[in-house]
Parts: sequence; structure tokens; C-alpha cells
Amino acid sequence: MAALRQSRELAGNYGTAEKAQSAEEPRFLGYDSYGYKLVDAEKRGIDALMGYTVADGRMKAKMPLESLFAPGTI
Repeated sequence: MAALRQSRELAGNYGTAEKAQSAEEPRFLGYDSYGYKLVDAEKRGIDALMGYTVADGRMKAKMPLESLFAPGTI
């Protein structure tokens, strides 16, 4: 995670058009889509995916969201 965060910081040094666009995204989305954290919309999406997977018989039951990620990453 530290390497991903550092790469994001360094990426800001390149591309003026991309930099301007990425600065506007949080205003439209309501959150930073590159923030390396799960927001409510993403949590709902993962929960729905697990629900479909359970309904399809590929999983026995939904798993706690925290169990899907390495400790300290969400």
C-alpha cells in the first residue's frame, strides 16, 4: 500500500491535462476514486457481488468485508 500511495504522489508530476481532470473527479463523484480506501458505494458493490455469488451457489455464505483484504489495507 505504501508503494501504491507513493506512486500516486509521484504521478502528479506528469501530465497537465490528466492532473486537471483528476482534480475535478472528486467534485463530481463525491469522493476520491484513487484514495485506496473503500467508500460506501464500493462496499455495497462488493456486498452485492457476494450476494449474487451465494445465490449462484459459488459461495456458501457472504464473508465479512474485512476478511477479504489484508489487515490495515481498508
